[in-house]
Amino acid sequence: MERDRFQGLTPLAIHGHPFVVRKFWFFSHEEAKVNSQGCEPLVIVEEHSQPQRGDSSLTISARSRMPQSFGSLHCHIVFSTKERKPFITPEVQTRLFEYIGGILRNQSSPLIAAGGIPDHVHLLISLARTVTVADVVRTVKANSSGWMHTEIGLPSFQWQEGYGAFAVSHSNLDQVKNYLAHQAEHHRERDFKEEFLELLRRHELQWDERYVGD
Repeated sequence: MERDRFQGLTPLAIHGHPFVVRKFWFFSHEEAKVNSQGCEPLVIVEEHSQPQRGDSSLTISARSRMPQSFGSLHCHIVFSTKERKPFITPEVQTRLFEYIGGILRNQSSPLIAAGGIPDHVHLLISLARTVTVADVVRTVKANSSGWMHTEIGLPSFQWQEGYGAFAVSHSNLDQVKNYLAHQAEHHRERDFKEEFLELLRRHELQWDERYVGD
């Protein structure tokens, strides 16, 4: 078929009918009434009586249909320093959360809120649809630990190997933000391990006591 000769190209005319296209091209107007599956095409090329010299863009009718996908994926992520060493002083914490916020922006997963005490952090994240929790946490840990080594001068700093990730509904965002903002008060009564185990219980998760807070 004649249209096969134009696969991968932007033709100036098909069947002697000149046209221009502003984004993609399909076929001539009469051929564009149906696509190869017999369905109405997503776009239709408009024919022109005169070729548009010097115009490499394509003219497309307003019948374009663009697929859309949406996600509201909020995640409360918790992990500690290696062996729960108290490296994250209040002065370091502010700068650390700013740096982690930048890492997460680059992952299209904005940091909504953060909290913690010297031996662990809590991150409330709006997770992108195109990434996994494991990949995001791995990137945050790798980059922030390197930053702690070079910028804060703590070459022995490490994060624990594991983490906790807990789904948060949109209606509970304010509650989690408030919880993160009052971490110092919460930890006057219990340590990180007690808090972490309580989170696991609330979400009905099983764990191995030997590896909690590794």
